[in-house]
Amino acid sequence: MPPDPTKQQKTLELYASLMEEVKLREASAWKVIRGELDLPPPLGREYCFLQVRVMIETMALGCLVVHGDIPATQSNKFLGAYSADQIMKMLESLHPGFYPEPVHMTTTAMGDGKKHHHLEILTNEFLPKETLLKHYARCGDVLHRGTVKKLHKRSSTDASDLDEPKSMLARIRKMLEQHVIALFTPDIKFVCILSDPLAAGKTTAAIGISAPLD
Repeated sequence: MPPDPTKQQKTLELYASLMEEVKLREASAWKVIRGELDLPPPLGREYCFLQVRVMIETMALGCLVVHGDIPATQSNKFLGAYSADQIMKMLESLHPGFYPEPVHMTTTAMGDGKKHHHLEILTNEFLPKETLLKHYARCGDVLHRGTVKKLHKRSSTDASDLDEPKSMLARIRKMLEQHVIALFTPDIKFVCILSDPLAAGKTTAAIGISAPLD
């Protein structure tokens, strides 16, 4: 059965809105890093880790939204999930290729007035799912206040050190700037541009039917 165009359009719009949220959280974290938000260093550091953690949760929800055509994702188990690692683990059991891949897109005008879009996978900018979930867990560790036992241990972490969240933010941005998600249906790709210059910098999302990517 062919996909419902109305439902498909709603999926595209919802995914684009989630990616706009990712951009908003990313921008607010960079304001802290650049000193544009006046927060005490320990709180600024926690704020950055919080934004990264919610960004990852939002990415996981986006993957779930994209795969709404798989009947199992409409179960209460999936619809009630909110933890990034739980969502990704369940999705992987249904469709191992559910995870976003960074691409570089080039467009060539065809003689018949149509356009051909070529997508090249950027393996050097790929952020493995395992690494992303390690970032997710690390953010959770930072944001938990900890135990009394931990209070008696002197921390070697500089409360003003933002190198760790800066690295996480940069890697997430590189992966998402232009990315594809392989749908469960063969040869159908979900294509997203995080800051599309042809849309005044807004996020755009579309469905592409093509041959396997290079």
